[in-house]
Amino acid sequence: MAPARDIRQAGQWWSIFADQRLDALIAAAHVANPSIEQAIAVVARTRAQSDTIAAGRLPQITAGAGATRQSGPLINAAGGAGPLYTSSASMAYELDLLGRNTRSRKAARSDVRASEAQAEAARLMVEASVAQAYFEIVFLDAEAGVTDAAAKAGEQRLALIEDNGRAGLISATGVDRARVELAAIRSDRTTLSRRRAEAESRLATLVGRPPEDFALPPHYQPSTLPAIPAGLPSAMLLRRPDLRAADFAISAAQDRLGSLRRSWFPMINLTASEGFASSSLSDLIRNGARATGLGLLVALPLFDGGRRDSQIKAAEAEARRLQAAYRETVLQSLREVEDQLVALRTLGEQVTIENEAADAAGRIAERSDALRADGLISLPEAYDAEREALSRRRSALTIESRRYYATIALIRALGGGWS
Repeated sequence: MAPARDIRQAGQWWSIFADQRLDALIAAAHVANPSIEQAIAVVARTRAQSDTIAAGRLPQITAGAGATRQSGPLINAAGGAGPLYTSSASMAYELDLLGRNTRSRKAARSDVRASEAQAEAARLMVEASVAQAYFEIVFLDAEAGVTDAAAKAGEQRLALIEDNGRAGLISATGVDRARVELAAIRSDRTTLSRRRAEAESRLATLVGRPPEDFALPPHYQPSTLPAIPAGLPSAMLLRRPDLRAADFAISAAQDRLGSLRRSWFPMINLTASEGFASSSLSDLIRNGARATGLGLLVALPLFDGGRRDSQIKAAEAEARRLQAAYRETVLQSLREVEDQLVALRTLGEQVTIENEAADAAGRIAERSDALRADGLISLPEAYDAEREALSRRRSALTIESRRYYATIALIRALGGGWS
């Protein structure tokens, strides 16, 4: 089964990251994500409902046959007691002179297009969630790599300090301090492992897999962050699936309102029938046994206790609600785009500053370690420098990950990329 084929694709926006693992994960989500499957089922149901309404514009033809035995005072078609065989066919057709049924069919078609747009919105949300969960794991792996390197250096340092402690060159307090510093690094590494497991479990759910049967191998290098083109036109928001769904919902509501307003006008139905009746089955279709009918039925509603007026008022209120919801969605879309553009700009500035600070802290840590080895600074001072360098490197990775999340959020706010 390939559910994604039932939803109009807005483009493979995730390809801008040029990451094959992300491509495979989103492809898996298209096939097995429960939210996408539900959205596709809603589309299929809405299409079937639309087809049912559309069938009303065609004549309704029925056929029947029967056999009875009559006696007593009843007289059959042959003029006496005995069996009576009948066959008949009838046709009914409503003339849509005032467009009531046409408006109902247009509303149903708009419902289908709204459900398709809602399915696109569901797909886009899942794609963005998969991408964000994936990059969260990638940056947790990168942060874990930095922490593992610090832990390895801490283990080597602890072994050297313990040797010096046994030789009486370093106090017991100094040895314990080295053990505390290493334990803190290992504790942070455990926290990173827990966060990765949670993100991996969330990603498994998004691609339709049980968490216990899903594992993503470590990947320490994120793909290149795509550049955002300047001067994105606000008209791009019109392709957002939630905006298109709201637009189609308004159209459907207006057509339903038009159909209800026309329900006060006369309904005109044409009927026709053709049948045969005979006491002998072999003579059933003789011309002499034929009965033909043609009718015209006009129905004009006069009094219904206010039911139609109430339905019209409810439809008018629903149309106003949908129009207000559309305006709200437009304003929210503009806010989302603006928020993410601001986030990308400020995070870009922040990550540059943080990377410079991390590089400077790393150089300080290297010099401090050399000075400590020469006995020019104390052990706590050297640990402070190393702790600050590790903190800055991890902070830079965290800010960089937020740039990826903001980029994905912007893509979703624009309805799937900016091409």
